[in-house]
Formats: sequence, structure tokens, C-alpha cells
Amino acid sequence: MKYKNNELVIYYLNDLKTLHNLTKQSFVQVAYESSIRWISEYINKYCMEIMRKFNRVLASRDRLREDDIHEYKAAVEYLQIIQILKEHLGSFLLSPETL
Repeated sequence: MKYKNNELVIYYLNDLKTLHNLTKQSFVQVAYESSIRWISEYINKYCMEIMRKFNRVLASRDRLREDDIHEYKAAVEYLQIIQILKEHLGSFLLSPETL
């Protein structure tokens, strides 16, 4: 998630899900659920940090810089891209409208 390689994340989540379906081993299900929880928490922290920074800039007397707008826009685009994780994250996945 650090490098936002969503295709790789989906690959591993699909592998864990398939492995659990084939083996029915509970530790695989636990690993899958832990991964989903960690990914969801990472996305939430990232979005909260972006919103906090953007709101701080808006509330300050400093002017809104172009960099601030680009960072916020990149976060919205990231949320749009990661919607491909919805199959695995379900309701834990934030929507771009959150920002």
C-alpha cells in the first residue's frame, strides 16, 4: 500500500481468498481478514491525513497553494482508483466523495 500498487494488492487478496476456498484452513481466513483490516486502516489514515492538512490550510490565514490543491486532487484520484478493491473491502472502502 505504501507504493499504491493496487494490482499487486488485488493479486495477493485474490490468492488468499482462493487458498482459503481450496484448503478451508482457518489461518488463511484469518490472514485474509487481517489483510483487509490493515488495508482499510491504511486507506482511512491516509485520507484522514489529507483531509486534516487540507482543512488546516483552509482555516489558516495562509493562502491555498497550488501544491495543496494537487495533493488533495491526487488523494481523490487515488480513492477513485482503489475502488477496484471493493470486491474485497466492501463497506470498509472509502468512496471518493468522502474527501
